[in-house]
Amino acid sequence: MRTLTHNDIQSKIVQMVRVIRNDLDYKTLSMLNIYPVPRGGIPVAYLLRGHIKNSIIVDSPELADIIVDDIIDSGATKARYNKPFYALYENTTEWLEFPWEVSDKEAPVSDNIERIKQFFTGGASIEEKQILIHELQDLMEDICEIKE
Repeated sequence: MRTLTHNDIQSKIVQMVRVIRNDLDYKTLSMLNIYPVPRGGIPVAYLLRGHIKNSIIVDSPELADIIVDDIIDSGATKARYNKPFYALYENTTEWLEFPWEVSDKEAPVSDNIERIKQFFTGGASIEEKQILIHELQDLMEDICEIKE
């Protein structure tokens, strides 16, 4: 697991701004509507807004020019939207902890299960899936030993 710092995030925001400016025309940038994917995209949108003049955060993807999130891991969230989609991190197999996330002790275990499901339905390679399957099998063996 890699714990990201605020400096890591700020650097990624600057990179994201460059990509957005390259992708969009000047007219769009003069009044950019940003929709943040709930939870992870919200801090990204507010940070982005500080770098792009006249941008606003909208409450609906239908009103947005772009969609933003903190990470694209499986690609399932991105696939839901038919708009330009930007994230701080994409296609990483490394587990990232963002500064705005709750600690593992506070996060419900079900969040981890959901993320595992997304991993398997997303763009992970067969080898990556096989590695995780073996890790899950080891975990199940450990759990069975604890129960005994």
